[in-house]
Amino acid sequence: MEDTRLGSILLESKVIREEDLQHCLEIQELIGASRPLGQILVEEGAISSQTLQELLDIQEARRRRQRVATPIEAKDSHRFLTAAMDLGASELHLSEGRPALVRVAGHLRSLSKEALEGPEVWQFVRDHMGFEVLEELADQLSVTKVFQGEMGLRGRITAFRHFEGVGVSMRLHPVEVRTPQESGIDQAVLNAIRSGKGLILLTGEHGSGISETIASLLSQVVRDPSRYVLVLDEDHECAVPEGEAIVCMRKVGVHTKDYTSGLKAALREDPDVIFVGDASEPEAFDLTLHAAESGRLVVAVLHASSALDVLVRSISLYPKYDQKRVQALLASVLQCVLVVKLVPDSGGEEVHMATELLRFDENVREALRVGAFPQLDLLMRLDDIDNGHTMDSSLAMLHERGVLSFQDLYENAEDKSNVLQSLRGPQGSRK
Repeated sequence: MEDTRLGSILLESKVIREEDLQHCLEIQELIGASRPLGQILVEEGAISSQTLQELLDIQEARRRRQRVATPIEAKDSHRFLTAAMDLGASELHLSEGRPALVRVAGHLRSLSKEALEGPEVWQFVRDHMGFEVLEELADQLSVTKVFQGEMGLRGRITAFRHFEGVGVSMRLHPVEVRTPQESGIDQAVLNAIRSGKGLILLTGEHGSGISETIASLLSQVVRDPSRYVLVLDEDHECAVPEGEAIVCMRKVGVHTKDYTSGLKAALREDPDVIFVGDASEPEAFDLTLHAAESGRLVVAVLHASSALDVLVRSISLYPKYDQKRVQALLASVLQCVLVVKLVPDSGGEEVHMATELLRFDENVREALRVGAFPQLDLLMRLDDIDNGHTMDSSLAMLHERGVLSFQDLYENAEDKSNVLQSLRGPQGSRK
């Protein structure tokens, strides 16, 4: 849960030193808390009155989010899915003895304050997974199924048993795949897709929109009738888009034992394009690199929070004595690193995709070869050369377009202090 205390927000924004905050808290304690902390901070010159107002706005936005609940009045089991769809949620969680929850743009929200009773959850499971699922649960303890087309949604639903009874978790995606333009995917990524070779690393945190991004990129790949495309994934939440390419979708755990086995088989089958849903295992990542090195186009997912983090994580999969070789190999095959993140619009009714992009040219490749990671970060931030952009700059563009509020810009920004400094101006000019 987000921290709504002003002191915590001050420290996380890095606009004040911890010792200065402690000094102001001591003053407040001496005068018996008769004056608000914010007033003391301004009087002591620790922050400006404008910065204080911005931080108070952020504090109030967090308090509103914690108070938000979307009550559900209907008593049929479809009400949960309807409410989740109306909110643009990416996940729905139901469990006996707990309130219904949805995840919207990465944040969990309550659908009701009341805890769910067993019959409500059981009925939801029967309606959306079949009447026999409860019997399967008794034997298997957890059952997962893929659904498509239900109420305009597709995704994955898992029912499971826990200490208090039965729970169910759903991952939700719209049936219609967004175009790359609608998803905010940079043209440099599409150019890399069209090149037909090399490695594209796709990354982001949990619930960041990676499945949707894979679907958008896949919709571009299948346009080429000369391509044989292999999709290797554990969940297969994205639909197979229409196109002239031959597409083979294999589910890990069903059509192949694991990602490593699937990639070994793929290299023997000689596909033109390989999508890898999770390349986090060392051997699977090594096979991914080998596939890209052999002249194929490989789009692989490796979870991390930023472009630099995913590069560091890739290299750390190998022993130290081998990391220089891997840096050189990555530098030779990488086309770009794309980081995705879902953020809500200013009205809270729709989510938008923010991205971070590191595009590889000779300058970036050389920096990676020698392990100059601070230089990679600098190259990504420079405006006069096109090596990509940071997540903060993408968020700032969404704010300038009016689809992202200042408070949400602050919450999602990596450099919160820079956000506060860059948006100085009259209070009324902020959206």
